[in-house]
Amino acid sequence: MVKCISKGVFGVVWNHDIDKSDQVESFVEDSPGCPSYETVHNFFTKIFTSKNLSAECAVTAAAYVDRLDYVSNIKLNHFNWRRVCFICILEADKVLRDKLVWNEDYKDLLPAIDLFELRKLERNFLKYIQFNLTLTQSDYARYYFDLLSLRDSSDIQTQQQLPLVTQQTEVMSTKTTTIEGGSAVLVVTNSNTTPKSARKSSWLQEVEKKEENKEENKQEKK
Repeated sequence: MVKCISKGVFGVVWNHDIDKSDQVESFVEDSPGCPSYETVHNFFTKIFTSKNLSAECAVTAAAYVDRLDYVSNIKLNHFNWRRVCFICILEADKVLRDKLVWNEDYKDLLPAIDLFELRKLERNFLKYIQFNLTLTQSDYARYYFDLLSLRDSSDIQTQQQLPLVTQQTEVMSTKTTTIEGGSAVLVVTNSNTTPKSARKSSWLQEVEKKEENKEENKQEKK
């Protein structure tokens, strides 16, 4: 699943080269330019390996990345992708873990950010998604299959991964998590309602657009 979310993030970052001055200050950092796929993949691998994070965490983090775009029109680009993805993973871990997860547990994983800046990053992230960390069963399933659609055909077959959706949605219940600073946020709800036509995640649409452009360029060359 790390490979899938890495592909998705790389595809979105590649399509958005935005002026640094237009960004939310706490989200941005100096950047040498658009990262390579290897850079993105190594970033996710380091975090998921060091914290022993689950595939469920990748799915939830992907949902939060999309929600930031959908709610506040903040898209991933080469200035903000690292911090945005980092805070989405941290919040996803806080939601899914049975034990408390503290910002201090994560602060050493992101270079050039101290605990004060991390708390500021968290507060701004929550503000821009309107303090909504809710993820329904249908939301989870949609992002799960969006991520799986980015797998190579040589990877593990989708059918072997299907039980993960059921396992995750069965354990979802209404709960709260304490964000450092004192505010409690409703994070997960059960829902039996599945939309007849669920929208694809915005970052998946960007990846598909990139692939379509590549195919069009190939056709033009022919």
